[in-house]
Amino acid sequence: MARTETIILGGGIAATLPFTVGTLPVIVSTTPPSISDSVYKQSVPNGRSLSMGAGASFGTGDGQVAIGWNCTIGQAAIGQIAIGSNISMSIAGGGFPGAIAIGNNITFGTNTNDLIAIYCGTGALAPGAGTTGIVIGDSAGFPHQSVVIGTGGLTTTNGISRTTLVGYGIFCSSGAGSDNTIIGAQAQVGGQAECTVMGSNAGVQAGGGSNGAIAIGYAAGYNNANAGPSIIIGRFARNQSQNQMILLAPGINDASLPNNTAAFGGPTCAISTVVIGSGSLSASPLAGVTVMCTGGQGTDIAAGSLTLRAPVGTGQAAGGAVDLVSTLVSVVSSATPQTARVGLRVLAGNTNGESDVMIYDVQAAGLTRIMFGAADSGGVGFRQLIVPN
Repeated sequence: MARTETIILGGGIAATLPFTVGTLPVIVSTTPPSISDSVYKQSVPNGRSLSMGAGASFGTGDGQVAIGWNCTIGQAAIGQIAIGSNISMSIAGGGFPGAIAIGNNITFGTNTNDLIAIYCGTGALAPGAGTTGIVIGDSAGFPHQSVVIGTGGLTTTNGISRTTLVGYGIFCSSGAGSDNTIIGAQAQVGGQAECTVMGSNAGVQAGGGSNGAIAIGYAAGYNNANAGPSIIIGRFARNQSQNQMILLAPGINDASLPNNTAAFGGPTCAISTVVIGSGSLSASPLAGVTVMCTGGQGTDIAAGSLTLRAPVGTGQAAGGAVDLVSTLVSVVSSATPQTARVGLRVLAGNTNGESDVMIYDVQAAGLTRIMFGAADSGGVGFRQLIVPN
């Protein structure tokens, strides 16, 4: 048989409150309880709001929760949650559900809707009017429509928007534009928009025209604020001051590279072979691969040139060569890969009468340099091309 008892909790429930005691206490009273100085539950019709703690209070909206010292929720917005100390939420209107503030010294003003803040900073967090987004950590800045997660001096401002920052000590300056993605410890974007920076200490500096830049890798990024938009991938890959670069080159930091350069491989990750097609070997290889540069479009538009450039040496050392390699067809059927050999080599000659061209001589089983004959050796005004025995 159920029995009715009076239960006294800290702060004091009214002694006349009946409880039904079975397996668990169940309140059978239709009158909401009042726990003085500790918990207060709003009366009907908005009977789903709750405040707990000294100075905690809620407004006229439904589903509000204020827990902690001086946690106050004003106005009639629905479903606000404040947990911590010195939190003020004054979101106007009966809408804008779902704002959540957890921490210390947080102020949500008018129309700061759909906000989630879990704040552990020492200063005050005060998003601007109309701000939406998520902040978790110690960033006192709250960019609009953005996600900010991190600690350790993470710096951003209310003046940017649509930005994602994740990491320890990330920096996004007040001059930065919108739509940046910054991930990694102490990664940064200064004064630019639409950039993607991923990696510890990676960054895009303020100034210049590097909107849309991409820097991925430890300490990847820009050494110069005037560098234009580039794609930089690799550990310690850096762009000095060049514009529109593609660097897949760990460790590269080369100011001699011209603008509009794509570089593959760097001091810490050298690349000696580039394969284009369907892999180095395939049972169904492509019929061919075409390498071309941009052609003209329209009436009488001249095209540019495709240049294959050999690497340079220094001083009296020899420069590099450009080789065209062919393969030797086997005399018997087999699955053994054919032997490759250089069929044509372009290599600077150093002696009078030498050309820069060497061709493969099957009889000599090696490369032979093409020579120039004497004056008029091919007739008046012409010289013969001579292949030595």
